[in-house]
Amino acid sequence: MAGAGDAQGVGSDENRDKQALISAGSHRRPDPRQAAFAAIDLSSGRFASYRGSLQGPGFEHLQVLLLSGAPLTTDDLAAVLSCTPVLQKLDASYCGLTALPPLELWCRMSCLKLLLLQQNLLAKWSDVERAASPPVLEWLALYGNPISSQPEYQGLVMTTAPNIVALDLRVLTDTERIENCPSLRWPEDELPSEIEGILQSHAGGGFRRFAANSQASAFQFRDHPPPEGVVMTPTELMEEAWDELHNLRAKSNYCSAAFAIQGCWKVYKAVAYRE
Repeated sequence: MAGAGDAQGVGSDENRDKQALISAGSHRRPDPRQAAFAAIDLSSGRFASYRGSLQGPGFEHLQVLLLSGAPLTTDDLAAVLSCTPVLQKLDASYCGLTALPPLELWCRMSCLKLLLLQQNLLAKWSDVERAASPPVLEWLALYGNPISSQPEYQGLVMTTAPNIVALDLRVLTDTERIENCPSLRWPEDELPSEIEGILQSHAGGGFRRFAANSQASAFQFRDHPPPEGVVMTPTELMEEAWDELHNLRAKSNYCSAAFAIQGCWKVYKAVAYRE
């Protein structure tokens, strides 16, 4: 898969996600025991009052959960995953996590698209594999963990989650997908002259936005817990999640050579049809 998909597919995905990620409820402090509840800010010290009582009605409807800055144990996070089956965004950054819950819990997170685990204390390859295992995951943030400094880190994520759109602070380009997937590579001794010319142009500085770790592939987001004393409303949490998903998909398409070629081909066909 190159980029986030073709234009028609992205549009339909965005419409579906917008319906799921927008209706956020009232601006009052959300009660997870209310059936209509969809998002909650339990960042900093607010998670403590829910520890041990997550199995009540309401949490099964959560789509967005902010835990950033809340001290968490592996068991705490396992309890969260066990009772939030339709969660689409989980922010457990800055939580002091030293290990992630078992792999099977992550594999059951069938709706999870955005997973933020940056600035924790994760140091094992098994943690990377677990974090990359949700089946529809599009963005994984693990920077600031000891394991993310290893050179094999990106390759393991892309092998475990081949359809992932963004890793840490950048969207993944076609170049990175080819580098980490040998089956996509063209044998050098069989490389057509046309493709070889394109690669030489790329090496000389052309098509920079398609290159691995290109400046264009970087994107910005709120990467710290909310300020002390500030509680994000459900509406703010849902809209933030929607904006992040929309922006990283648009950025992925912009940095995808395959998507650019598709666009040019559609324009060519449209012009040819008119003529």
